[in-house]
Formats: sequence, structure tokens, C-alpha cells
Amino acid sequence: MNGNSELNERQELFCRYYVRRPVGAEAVRSAGYEPLGAAVQACRLLDRRDVRARIAALRADVARQHCRDEDTILAKLESVYAHAIEDRQYHAAARALTLQARIAGLLPTAGDAPSRAPAAMLRNVNG
Repeated sequence: MNGNSELNERQELFCRYYVRRPVGAEAVRSAGYEPLGAAVQACRLLDRRDVRARIAALRADVARQHCRDEDTILAKLESVYAHAIEDRQYHAAARALTLQARIAGLLPTAGDAPSRAPAAMLRNVNG
């Protein structure tokens, strides 16, 4: 059936549709529930701990499939950076660059105390 004995088939479908596009009423309708009152049904489902746990598990699976390793993540961020520069979205480009630097270990991750002054880090990056 769905590999999750706690949820019935429609509940499992709701979770899968919700992970694809997190709009509760749409996910409810797509899963085969009655269209009338879809938003209310979505709220009921999302209030359930087992439904939220299944959604979290499905999201984790998606993350694992799409971000298998550090090189894949860096390549995706490079694409985001290139498109952002091309579209003159400099804030987005800077954000992508910051994430790349953190993954590469050039900047501290969120919550870490900076080990070196930013100017010293830039000197090391620029040569």
C-alpha cells in the first residue's frame, strides 16, 4: 500500500501531493477528498502528528535525492549564482556565493563563531 501502516491511501496521497506543492486544499483535492471543504480537511490532516511526520519523512527523502553530496549542492548553487548575475539579482547571487563558501569551509556555518576576521578570509580566497 504506502509503507506507512498508520495512514490510509488518501492520507498518504495527501502527504505526497503536499510535499510536491504545499497548498493544503490543492493536496486534499488531488488526493481524492471531497472538493467542498478542502481547506478545512487540509487543516484537519495537518493537525495530525502522523501526517506531519510522514510529510517530514517525504521531504527528507526528496532532500536526499536532490542533494546527494557536497559537489552536487555546490554545482546547483553555481547555477543559481550564474542565473542571478545574468538577471542582475545581486542579492541572490551574494547569497548563493555565501552558501558556497560555507559548504567549502571558507566561512563559518550559522551558529559557529567566526574563527578569522572577514578581511583575512577574503585575502586567503583572493590569493
